[in-house]
Amino acid sequence: MNFVKVSGPWACFTRPETVEGVSYEVMTPSAGRGLLECVYWKPEMRWVVDGIYVLKPVQFMSIMRNCIKDVIIGNSPVDVTALKDQGDMRDQRNATILVDVEYVIKAHIEAEDSAKHVSIFRRRMEKGQFFRHPYLGCREFGVDLLCLVDNAPEIPPALKVNKNLGVMLHSIDYANHERPLFFDAEFKNGYLEVPPVEDKRRVR
Repeated sequence: MNFVKVSGPWACFTRPETVEGVSYEVMTPSAGRGLLECVYWKPEMRWVVDGIYVLKPVQFMSIMRNCIKDVIIGNSPVDVTALKDQGDMRDQRNATILVDVEYVIKAHIEAEDSAKHVSIFRRRMEKGQFFRHPYLGCREFGVDLLCLVDNAPEIPPALKVNKNLGVMLHSIDYANHERPLFFDAEFKNGYLEVPPVEDKRRVR
């Protein structure tokens, strides 16, 4: 089992049911998986997020973000200069993001030789190596701190809350036409437990 501590000044883990970008109160499993894959990933392995510990109070802030209206399809080349010149392609949207976040991700690797992959991952973490800069939900919200911790953290008493967070994206089933899988997310004493994908009663 791996425990990875991460923090940053801003984060956004967008709720799928909102028109504007409104963040969940906590990092989603898919965002945690993407963050770990920034450090280390191979085709023969799979990161599995087992839970998220919240170590700082949940704080929201509203901002305006610059977005692009059009969708790029497939591997079409993009003329960045032309894109900048087309003012009508840009769009400003409201977003409700998290401020001053800190989490510990509890995760493990599923692979034929998982011990080898864990060893490589830990070595890369210790050296500060990654394939792309880790981020918190959105690329513009980069990580300030990313490090390994030995054990599950002690959650401050003020953060040991119980709350239903609603339906949250669990993962993508690529073997079944890239079908999104969801689960009912719930804080229990400041900890978000992520059920295994095999639990069909909770992951659907």
